[in-house]
Amino acid sequence: MFKIAILSAAAILFVGMFAVVNAQVDTTKPVTVYGMVKAIDGDKLVLETAKGPVTLTIAATAAVKKVPASNPSATAATPSSMSEIAVGDSVVVTALPTADGRLNPARTVLVIAKTDLVAKEKARTDAWRSRGISGVVEAVNPETNQITVKVSGPMGATSNVVISPKPTAKFLKYSSDSIKYTDAKQGTLAGVEKNDSIKALGDKSEDGASFAAEEILTGSYQQVVGTVKSVDAANNEVVVSDLQTKKDVTISLAGTSVMKRFPVQFAERMAGRSAGQGATPGAGGQARQPGGGRPAGMGPGVMGGAGGMGGRANLDDMIERFENVAIADLKVGEMIGVVAAKSDLNSKVKAFKLLAGVEPFVRMAEMAAAGRASGRGQAQVGLQIPGLDGFSMP
Repeated sequence: MFKIAILSAAAILFVGMFAVVNAQVDTTKPVTVYGMVKAIDGDKLVLETAKGPVTLTIAATAAVKKVPASNPSATAATPSSMSEIAVGDSVVVTALPTADGRLNPARTVLVIAKTDLVAKEKARTDAWRSRGISGVVEAVNPETNQITVKVSGPMGATSNVVISPKPTAKFLKYSSDSIKYTDAKQGTLAGVEKNDSIKALGDKSEDGASFAAEEILTGSYQQVVGTVKSVDAANNEVVVSDLQTKKDVTISLAGTSVMKRFPVQFAERMAGRSAGQGATPGAGGQARQPGGGRPAGMGPGVMGGAGGMGGRANLDDMIERFENVAIADLKVGEMIGVVAAKSDLNSKVKAFKLLAGVEPFVRMAEMAAAGRASGRGQAQVGLQIPGLDGFSMP
């Protein structure tokens, strides 16, 4: 995961500086190759590229320059040498092609050191953890240029926060078929819609009720929660009975980036706290007093935290430490929740994120719906499952 993140970060940094040329061979126009250094052998670099490994010879007279990750532009490049290039560095190499489609010794090499990329990635992650907010869009007010967001904390508490974009705020819209940060496209306030998943980077007010954002990421996804009816591991598909629609939904798990399972005791505590109760529902809805200590199935990490900015970061941290789940681990009769692409075919969806062990949240939602009904007919079950509000941290 970390290697992919570094590769993606490097790709973004080099975008706009160069483009890979794959057209008909023109021996007068340089070809640009981007990749990560896998090996170094004298004057040769072996690069890991999007199309596989490539070995390039670097001319003795080649201009080798180092580009800072903090300012990835050719004008910021400083002189370097082959001896300073290391495995893991990201490079852009230019060379003239030969008539048979091969490459002459490269004449230009631009390098972003792996250490620089790691430091930049860590700084960005730390910034989102300490200065980020995440939730679901409740309302958008184009007149005041503000977005109202429902934020969930790691223990299920929710609150509304009003986001005001700063004058230079950057808007990004996640792709409808991906939750990857690198797939996000430029967006606008007008493109933000109610029920969108949203993340923002910026500064919160003293009371935590408002937030001045410098970067805003949104995406339109749907949540499907239901009981597993069948598992097809060969085709990476699961059929569930959707709790809301009572209809069968086929969920494709091919390419799902996150598949985790809530530890039982932890999920019960979270479900109880989200309902504002001191006891949590055990099997069959019976009350259970929350116990101390870390639940089984969860590694070391932060257990507490309030809803809002730092609290969401803790929630993402905790989910990352949950037990990984493979499709073969899913059993008929258990409940799962997924974040999926919105689809006109409601009978089949593609999942980006799956959380198993969600039964305590479902039981609590059903108990709350029964209480709201109070003899006045059946009430809609309103689900609030932490971690199923869209994409993960950038």
